[in-house]
Amino acid sequence: MNNKRRQNLLRIVKIFGTIIILSILYVTVDFFINVPTEIATEKFRIPLPALDTDQVYFFKGGNKQVVIIRYSEILKQQLKLDPLTHQAYFVAYALGTYLECPLQVIEGKYLKESCSSARYDFAGRPVDSDNFTSLRVPVYNFCPDYSCINLRL
Repeated sequence: MNNKRRQNLLRIVKIFGTIIILSILYVTVDFFINVPTEIATEKFRIPLPALDTDQVYFFKGGNKQVVIIRYSEILKQQLKLDPLTHQAYFVAYALGTYLECPLQVIEGKYLKESCSSARYDFAGRPVDSDNFTSLRVPVYNFCPDYSCINLRL
């Protein structure tokens, strides 16, 4: 009787041990498999003089979409952005971080994820919730004379 309990206990420990090891292995493999998908591959150049201030522009490059906002001085003050650390432009992927659905403009002052209630201000920060993370930013830099943005998507 005691020996049978011991065998059942060992069998249960083996099953749970196997489940835990497979879970750890899955998370590790999933992490390393997703790394190459984040590497930027395509380059795009967007001219900046065509962008009006405080307007949201969606740019589709390849299979990804980016949102670009040119800040006015008033919008910078409303968002409480430090002029020394924040540029005059906001660039981010046009996908929310909660369910990764496309973004849309709401009331001219928010970006909203189309399939959830996640909202972001024009600095990419989540609004009215601690459950969402800020919008992801692609690799980009400005042309030397600040006449364009070079995006790598």
